[in-house]
Amino acid sequence: MPSHRVHRLCSSSIGIPERVLRFIDMLIDKENMCGVHDVGLEVLPVISSKQLNIGVALEHGLPALMECLDYHGVLDELHLKAVALHFY
Repeated sequence: MPSHRVHRLCSSSIGIPERVLRFIDMLIDKENMCGVHDVGLEVLPVISSKQLNIGVALEHGLPALMECLDYHGVLDELHLKAVALHFY
């Protein structure tokens, strides 16, 4: 992620309110929100491959991320945009 200032500028330019941006940043980065830091990118310990990549991480982490968003009642387009910006 770039600086928080640049992150906020990008979010406002695509219509994401700062409160949504901050919530998603906290949801993804704080372990107590979804049970893991960087929810959506974690790779299950069961997977053992020397060629792990972002695609593998997303394939296995995306269901956990969607479940967490749904649990917090924020599984909607605006919050998904904030998730995409966070990982971009």
